Amino acid sequence: MNLTEEQIKKALLKIKEDPHNYKKLPIEYRLNKEITIAAVRAHGWNLAYASLELKNDRQVVLEAVKKNGNELQYASEEIKNLCKQQNPIKILESILLSEKLSSELSVQKPTNNKMKV
Repeated sequence: MNLTEEQIKKALLKIKEDPHNYKKLPIEYRLNKEITIAAVRAHGWNLAYASLELKNDRQVVLEAVKKNGNELQYASEEIKNLCKQQNPIKILESILLSEKLSSELSVQKPTNNKMKV
């Protein structure tokens, strides 16, 4: 189910009023990345109530651990393993930056570097 702009706005308002409201939202709202990021920014422990897919989303987990590094416990096993015994914020920021740069490079068109003689 795709949420409407109005539904998203209402959910964001509920979270702003009280971050505990996130866990009361129906699962289709907790599948929405925008709503989940707002919720974990409000309180990192909201990651515990996120969908499995978003517990594996590096950007979502990064926002949660920025609030409190202990929230890594609610991330997917894959992300926990990536961050094992290291600073999770630095690891996740590095991965996201690398993915962004890789994406930007793949979009750029190759130039013709042939020299005219």
